[in-house]
Amino acid sequence: LLKESNDAVFNQFINEAKAGQVGVLFTYQVNPVYNSNKSKDVEAAFKSIGLKVAMAEKLDETASLADVVAPVTHALESWNDFNPLTGVYSLQQPTIRRVFDSRQFQDSLIAWMTGVTKVVETEDPNDPIMQMAVSATRQKVSPYFLYVKNNWESAILPQLGVDFNKALYNGYNESQEAT
Repeated sequence: LLKESNDAVFNQFINEAKAGQVGVLFTYQVNPVYNSNKSKDVEAAFKSIGLKVAMAEKLDETASLADVVAPVTHALESWNDFNPLTGVYSLQQPTIRRVFDSRQFQDSLIAWMTGVTKVVETEDPNDPIMQMAVSATRQKVSPYFLYVKNNWESAILPQLGVDFNKALYNGYNESQEAT
């Protein structure tokens, strides 16, 4: 399962937030003020949290209660990787350029953790002429792309026996562990 909920933990979070025990809350693409059957409790709990940061594609009910809204890219504008089953790995690359002035939430986390206030996209130093699959358009890469690529090169690709570009081309990759 890629998503899983735990009502007991969620209820504990609501109670702790209402009691002022939650100082900071980061949300990513969730809207419990709208979706939860305890939306009124969630809304009341949010009022007791010191700093609320919503990373969201749109200004929904939950994001509108946040102190900071960090606009994020759509999945079609983003890099990502997946490990849905043991030994099965997949890479996702952007299929369209960014439409709005947003950045991938992982890039925001990297920027905030490193103290960099603005992430400047740079050319990939390992592949300066990275090209989109269907066009010759130069594609700028972000710190999160570099993180994914470095992680794959050190931890995943040795199991697969292919290089990064081949794994990206394949999309779906299986190691011996999967069979």
